[in-house]
Amino acid sequence: MKWINVIWFHGLRFLLWPYKQSKVHKGTYKLQKFDDNGGGGYSSYAIVGELPENAVVFSFGIGDNIQFEEKLLEKYKDCVMYAFDPTPKAEKYAEKLKKFKNFHFEMIGLSDRDGYQTFYMPKNDHHISCSTVAHSGVGGAGREISVPMKRLSSLMEGFGIRHIDLLKMDIEGTEFAVIPDFIKSGIYPDQICVELHERFFKNPLRILKQFIHTLENNGYKMVYISKEQEEFTFLRTNREDF
Repeated sequence: MKWINVIWFHGLRFLLWPYKQSKVHKGTYKLQKFDDNGGGGYSSYAIVGELPENAVVFSFGIGDNIQFEEKLLEKYKDCVMYAFDPTPKAEKYAEKLKKFKNFHFEMIGLSDRDGYQTFYMPKNDHHISCSTVAHSGVGGAGREISVPMKRLSSLMEGFGIRHIDLLKMDIEGTEFAVIPDFIKSGIYPDQICVELHERFFKNPLRILKQFIHTLENNGYKMVYISKEQEEFTFLRTNREDF
């Protein structure tokens, strides 16, 4: 079964590559790249330009790889970061970031509705990524837990935040429900860095097209895609800089 999943993953990456590349806006942007090489993953994120002083950053999905958050906090010492992850193993990694005075962490997940939801644990005990989306890598006997989830609007209201400068998400498939939800609520982060998991679904191309279409219709353009074709940066284009 494992080799079938590997073939599916790499085959899908090859098939979706032309569409993804066609959506990258070929502008002249100053990109700051943050590589996440820890935790056995491939994650690579980039932000556009310089963040403003006292920038507000929301980061969802700490997992066991905190390089993106750590590098950002080291460079932007006055930014305020709110980080969230309900994964049981994630808390000990988040502890390492508490040395930064403006770092806040909660064991809460991001969803399109408030309340407890089923969280599917990875089948492999050496893995850390959990998901609200049932797929071949998660779930099974004793592999489900219930975790608190909140909408982005609810979290912002709770912290008294009115605007987000940078939103980073690695939430294992839930992004396809979350982003349309907060856009409907009138929430428009300046930049969105997101790892996409369309491979978890039966109709990955349709899911991906709907997702990008929603963002484009609300003033965003894709300005960066990692070489692994999983990490994307979307910039809201009604800004006057860059």
